[in-house]
Amino acid sequence: MIFLALLQLLSSPVETDVLFIPEHAGETKDFIPVLEELKRQRKSFRILPLGTAKTLIDRETFSFEIIDIEDSKVERISELVKAKMVVTGVATLRQKEILELYKNKGVKTFAYWDNPEPRGAAPYFQTALKVQESAGFLLTPSKYVETAKEFSSRAPETKITVGKPSLEQWQKEIRHIAIAETIKKAHLSTMKPITTFVCTYGESYEKAFQLFVASVNKTPESQVIFQVHPASTGEFETKHCKEHLSPSIPYLVASSKSLSLLTMSESIAISDKVLTYNSSAGFQAFFAGKEVGFVVPETDPYTNSLIDTKAAMKISSEKDLAKFFQSKGNEDPEALFSQMGFPQNSTERFLETVLANCKE
Repeated sequence: MIFLALLQLLSSPVETDVLFIPEHAGETKDFIPVLEELKRQRKSFRILPLGTAKTLIDRETFSFEIIDIEDSKVERISELVKAKMVVTGVATLRQKEILELYKNKGVKTFAYWDNPEPRGAAPYFQTALKVQESAGFLLTPSKYVETAKEFSSRAPETKITVGKPSLEQWQKEIRHIAIAETIKKAHLSTMKPITTFVCTYGESYEKAFQLFVASVNKTPESQVIFQVHPASTGEFETKHCKEHLSPSIPYLVASSKSLSLLTMSESIAISDKVLTYNSSAGFQAFFAGKEVGFVVPETDPYTNSLIDTKAAMKISSEKDLAKFFQSKGNEDPEALFSQMGFPQNSTERFLETVLANCKE
């Protein structure tokens, strides 16, 4: 396996058409189908994975393209890698700094906004807005995001809707999951409904998680999968469930340390209903045809487009959760998909945008 480690010791910089710099799980999962297609077409690109992306990018597949640089050397990336264009996510201020380094050198810079929402109360959104300001171009998952007021100061030609490749990959993947075998793998029963609660992290999330556990104790009809966020260990969820979840409710905490590890797509595929606080996986589950609910404490201002359009239920009490469990389901996900302006064939669309800007 070839690694471009200790890149700072090379006598001359690496030259490439496109440099991708993913850091969080959301943008990384959207980049991967695009990277795979670039690899298949033998295009010139490199990847500098940071943070969580280091665990998600397959090093065997991209052994040549991956660049390993010590965190203390990241600020020198623009000296070490000469690129025609740079594509990052919007999750961290480190990505903002890298965009500025390249932009100051006259390189085309693109920030990909992977979240299906243009706004929110979570600190992520405040950071994301700052990061995208440093990019020459903003890539968005939908027209709904592209036309949001948050980006009204951008010139129209600097906003490009490329879609959300992971969403289409997700839909395909879920359709091919063997339901009965996966339920058996999870040590759950095929005789009772299964609910997946998609976890995130942070103080507001923890309050929502506590509300869900207290509420589900009053409506114990379902088995529960707690799908832990990739950036979390699952320790909070494991401890809270042991201390507060009714022993009559079968459950598992699916994390990187779980003995019965399920992927996110497996958990969603075998679930009758999906709940979360603010994970974008709620959108993925909705567009995969699952009924989705967002657990939001009454004093929490969090909302999103699914809640606002009443496509998904906001759950703030035990009564709300009981009503959610009794509801009929997600009737027409494709209608909302179209209404929000998510383009079809997003991997190809994303790829075309990248290749077109490399030629200019």
